[in-house]
Amino acid sequence: MKLTGRTGFIAIGVLAVAAAGILGSRVFTAARAPAAAPCSNDPRLALGCYGDFARVFALCAGVGAPFRKNCYQSLGRDAATMSRDQVPATMATCKLGVGHEQRSSCVLGAVLDFVYYYHSDVQAKALCDALERDLQQGCRSAIARLVGRF
Repeated sequence: MKLTGRTGFIAIGVLAVAAAGILGSRVFTAARAPAAAPCSNDPRLALGCYGDFARVFALCAGVGAPFRKNCYQSLGRDAATMSRDQVPATMATCKLGVGHEQRSSCVLGAVLDFVYYYHSDVQAKALCDALERDLQQGCRSAIARLVGRF
């Protein structure tokens, strides 16, 4: 299977988040299931256990440094996708992150998803404009780097 474009980006992110959770512990409980119901160890199925973004931010925090930012970026991509690339809901999800590293990486994943989804930088810039000041420059820089590739 060829992983390109948005489909590939999503598939890689799903695997990264699932792997991060699986590496952190062998048994997870579903966010809305009874406490005794463990999540699947199959990365293709495990993401359903992580509907609680605050919990996944915490799981990502336990991942090794080379992979931690990717984990947070994957959450940003998922936040954008789950909000159907709408600014308010995406921002609210990234605000669940604790500290600059979590939030800025989440925003990076989200803003890249906005550009890919809309095939434009207009909505992505609206996301950047709505962010706290300390996140805006990194957000805008990511857009400029990505749009420069088109």
